[in-house]
Amino acid sequence: MGKKPKALRRGLFGIRSGDVEQILSDRDATATAAAEQVRASEERANESEARVAALEAQLADLSRAQAEEAREDTDPLDPQQLLQAVREEMARVMHATQQAGSRLIEHARMDMEQQLEVSERRRQEIESERDQLTSWIADLHQSSGHSGRPSSRRREPSGTRCDRLTRPGGPWPG
Repeated sequence: MGKKPKALRRGLFGIRSGDVEQILSDRDATATAAAEQVRASEERANESEARVAALEAQLADLSRAQAEEAREDTDPLDPQQLLQAVREEMARVMHATQQAGSRLIEHARMDMEQQLEVSERRRQEIESERDQLTSWIADLHQSSGHSGRPSSRRREPSGTRCDRLTRPGGPWPG
């Protein structure tokens, strides 16, 4: 993602196909890596949610145990306050995880858009070069007197042409 693209080499008919294929494979690799990072972030988020649920269950158990001890002691702890504090902390953790995942997805989206713009620009350049080459070929045919269409002369059967070439009085001395 952060590396500078290599210079494109030009061939006889435009950009070399190997360079274009390399750019496309780099783009695919970047997309695959971004998808893998998103998947890993989702897995971490799911693991965090499972851990939160387990911690809430432990906290509830501890709160009940402490409540029972508090009844026995004169200094009671409020399990609701403790549970609320844990929920607030976990909400902050989940929010931070969600923001990190969103930034990762946005970065991957921007990178893909940039690569698509570069690919589109290169496609337009190649199309322009192809059109120019077609124009040159047409100009060449026109200047050489060849219309690019089959001749309007009547074609001789192939056997007749061969006979003329092999006859003693044919076009070549033989």
